[in-house]
This record gives sequence, structure tokens and C-alpha cells, in this order.
Amino acid sequence: MSSKYEKYRNYITEHINNVKKAFDTYGELLCEELELEIVEMQYQINNHDNSKWSAEEFEPYARKFFPEGKRIISDYDFNKAWMHHTQYNCHHPEHWLFYDYDTKKITIYDMPDKYIAEMICDWIAMGYKFNNKAYEYYEKKGHNKPLSSNTRFKVEYLLNKIKQFDLDNNI
Repeated sequence: MSSKYEKYRNYITEHINNVKKAFDTYGELLCEELELEIVEMQYQINNHDNSKWSAEEFEPYARKFFPEGKRIISDYDFNKAWMHHTQYNCHHPEHWLFYDYDTKKITIYDMPDKYIAEMICDWIAMGYKFNNKAYEYYEKKGHNKPLSSNTRFKVEYLLNKIKQFDLDNNI
């Protein structure tokens, strides 16, 4: 097996484990604030990003993030893999966009609370990897995510709760 594939496989495993770790730390808070059943969320978290193992995503992602030699992936091929990922993973805001061909307008729908919670765990997990906090990420880049006003309000509210939780618990 090529080293890029092994590196990417290790990266996926680490990320999924970090999402579970984030839920272990913040899941109770998120479920309480959003009135979600913790057992249902645990199941959802345990199945986080399973599509990254699919043929549609694995190879393009490995080539993008762990390139070897001159086999760089085209934007077209990577975007196709990213589109597959967002279509199969409802915790991405892009999943909740609708393009109307008649009016040429994009509508941004509210994300269901369970996917908001998973998205935030995803951001926290990325923070573990890149040494930052989900609320810091949101302030720098996340505020540009395509979120409905209702979803944005909930996300910002939850990130403030998490920030306070971190301060209270010296995290």
C-alpha cells in the first residue's frame, strides 16, 4: 500500500476518533442545549464521516492531502469528491443548499439540530488536530459558512456555551 493511502487512512481514523472525543467532552452540553437524545447522538457520532472510506472520496482525498510525486489531483476531481461528501454527510452546511434552476437563486435551509451538534463536534475535532478551538475557527473562517440565520444563531450560541465551558473547566 502506498504511503499516501496509509497516511490518509490514519488521518481519517484520527479524525473520527477526535470527533468521538469531542462528543465525549461536549456531547452532554450540546444535547442539553438542543434538547437532543444523547443515545441517538452517540449513534450518529459513531457513524461520522463513513463516506470518507468510499471509492468516491478516499482516492481523491488521499491524492489532495497526501500527494506523491506528480500525481496531483485536479480541482474538478477533488470538487467531485467534496460534493459527494457533503451530499452524504448532513453535518456540512453545503448539504442544506438548494439551487433553483428557474430563478437561479440559492436557498439556504435550516440545519436540523442533530447535524448542528455533529458539525460543532467536527470543528472541535479539527481543533484538536490543528491546535485551535472551534470558536476561534468560526471567528476566522466559519462565519463565512453558508448558514441560515436560524442555524447561525444556534451555532454562535453553542460556540459561546462551549467557550464558557472551556473557561470553567480550564480546557
